[in-house]
Amino acid sequence: MSSFVRFGISAMVIVALLAWMAQSAGHWVLLQGGLTILIVAVPVWVAIAYVSALRSAHARAVLLRPVWWGGFLSGHLFRLVAAVPAALLAGAGVMAALIADGSRALLWIGAAAVLVLVVSIGVNRVVAADLRPYARLRPTIYIVTSVTAFILTLCLAALSAQPPAGDLRDMMMSQPRYTGSSLLIEQWTDTLALWSGAKAWAEAQAEAVGLHFAVIIWRLVSSFGYFAGVALVFAACLIPLREMRRILRPTDADDPARVEPRQAALFSAICVIALLTGLQTLVRFEQAALPAVSVQTEGPELAQAGAGASPQLATVSPDSTPPAMIADLLLPSDLRRSVEVDQIGELVCPRGTIVQVAALDADLAAVIARQKADVAAAVEVGFDRMRANVPVFLDWYYSLGAEYLRTLNILIGNGGTYLNDQLQDRLGTDDPLAELRTAIQALEAGAILADIYQQNRRSLLAGCTNLPSDMFTLDAVNTRPAEFLTIALHEDAIRLEARLTSAGLSGVIGAGMAGVLVGKVIAKVSLGSAFKAAAAALVKMAGSKGLSIGGGVLIGGGTGAAGGSVVPGLGTVAGGVIGGIAGGVAVWIGVDYAMLRLEEEISRDAFEADILAAIAQTEAEIMAVLDDRP
Repeated sequence: MSSFVRFGISAMVIVALLAWMAQSAGHWVLLQGGLTILIVAVPVWVAIAYVSALRSAHARAVLLRPVWWGGFLSGHLFRLVAAVPAALLAGAGVMAALIADGSRALLWIGAAAVLVLVVSIGVNRVVAADLRPYARLRPTIYIVTSVTAFILTLCLAALSAQPPAGDLRDMMMSQPRYTGSSLLIEQWTDTLALWSGAKAWAEAQAEAVGLHFAVIIWRLVSSFGYFAGVALVFAACLIPLREMRRILRPTDADDPARVEPRQAALFSAICVIALLTGLQTLVRFEQAALPAVSVQTEGPELAQAGAGASPQLATVSPDSTPPAMIADLLLPSDLRRSVEVDQIGELVCPRGTIVQVAALDADLAAVIARQKADVAAAVEVGFDRMRANVPVFLDWYYSLGAEYLRTLNILIGNGGTYLNDQLQDRLGTDDPLAELRTAIQALEAGAILADIYQQNRRSLLAGCTNLPSDMFTLDAVNTRPAEFLTIALHEDAIRLEARLTSAGLSGVIGAGMAGVLVGKVIAKVSLGSAFKAAAAALVKMAGSKGLSIGGGVLIGGGTGAAGGSVVPGLGTVAGGVIGGIAGGVAVWIGVDYAMLRLEEEISRDAFEADILAAIAQTEAEIMAVLDDRP
């Protein structure tokens, strides 16, 4: 295949993938952001590793024979490792550019691909006749990357507008925002936005004092690194697949040697483990950044849950006089007959009104006491059953399958909702609050008493009127303050629903009661606590984990290579790759299982105590409402 055709296909695939990702760049989930970084980071690493391999081949030329420490002599191993963060940084830069600029960032990336091809043609014509075949790509990659980055940097500086006037805060606030579900991508985008805003503000200040040339130099320097990373992506497309063997076996031979099966197995296993480690690290950071898991406590769902309940008692503000209690002034003859009265605030009422209203209030207190006695036992039984479901959730939480399901959901931006749903489902196993719901529904059947009570109270107070003028002297047999005219919310709510609503527990009554109460528990649980407790021990176990991984790599690679040698058509190199991947995955799962058991040993008791404390607090809130405590 022609080198130009190979380059064109590779470059178009990369640009197409980035264009596909850019369609929803501002709303990426963590998985999409990670894939975007990998699309850029992998070719960047290949380009750096290939140049390092050629440099290593030159260094090994001084050796009389191959030695095991030759890689250390040339620094090839060090550069392979150092290329990883450099490649990831280039990928993160492209990811941020796509989020901020979208289609414009894609245009610059496409321009980089074209420039790399054009410059490489010119460089090849110059160096092809003077260098051995194996050495031609090294200067090509150097020159192509530098020239492409320099040209694009000059174009960007020429097309950039003057920095807008404004203060530092305005500059930072004007930067693009990420609106997706990933907290890590949001933090990275906001960090770059703060940097870009501060840079724009500094450029504006420099322009204001006449440092125009310094601003230009600064823009060139700050943009060159980004475009160099983009250019390296397409510079890697210039490397034939056969030449990539040099990365694992540096040599100055024009025809690179074939990769040995054990090397293929080792490299494959390292790549798998590095990928899984990076993936799990991202998920851990994302999970640690999640806010305390909570559920909706008000809204259409809860309104529907309590839709079958009767309207609440109408109450009157203590600062106003009920309209029904304000009557027209009595005629003088009526006032003369009002000698002995009950006085409530500034109103006079027929004698005996206070006694009758007090009797109604006492009836209300009796109804509330009866409700408390009937429901309290059901509350205790229901929450005891919920406590018994906590081990069910923890057994699931500390299973390997649950660990990977959480990882997958966090990657697709559904981490908080998924954990919330799992905790709610498992705490609600076997409907622990069924008896409580039945008891409340039975009590709610008598809600008509609320209307009767309020109607009777208003009827008694309707006979009250304003105090007469000073020319009349009344004998107030019984007096009460003005607050007696109104009903305090925690006293007049004859139905349990009104009291629960006043305590912030609206929606508990009805078919959705179990979900609401479990939701109140979840709102008090910090799912991050389980991870913090295990952090120190996991760091201490890193060394032993690395030893286990190394053993698994060797075992997996050797087994795969041996299997490949006996399978027709497979070959030892392919077998080594497959074995390395299988060994890496198997060892990683085993290490994950061991780490999960360690995490359970360290954090399960604390996590269980956290959930039980949340259940106890929610139960106490319900009981406080039943006991009429504020």
